[in-house]
Amino acid sequence: MRLNVIGACAAVLLLVISDWLHLPEAFGAHPYWSGKVLFIGGVIGIFGASAFAVFGSHIRMVIPLFLFDTVLVFGAISAYMGKMKFAESYAENALSGQFWFLGWIAIAAGMSGLIATAARYLWRSSDV
Repeated sequence: MRLNVIGACAAVLLLVISDWLHLPEAFGAHPYWSGKVLFIGGVIGIFGASAFAVFGSHIRMVIPLFLFDTVLVFGAISAYMGKMKFAESYAENALSGQFWFLGWIAIAAGMSGLIATAARYLWRSSDV
């Protein structure tokens, strides 16, 4: 249980730091909702990592890491393509705007789940 809390705290700390440094805006998120997507996706990713830690104790560590990497990559593709199509349509295409928004939520969920899982794995494998 302690390892789950450590991983979640590491993920939350990095999300707060990235929001404070405005990193999502620098990488293409809309300034109006850049903080919102970090915290929505962060909660989803931390719950996903905790679910793998509690219910998937018999699953190898590679599977959750691969899953969160896949969510991160597909979220980045969705956010990029949604942003490009939204800009092409001069903000007329609402569906592409939703792909842009949900892609950033998936990026935050994949990143926070990856950080929480990796922190739990690294803390477990250390001698401390």
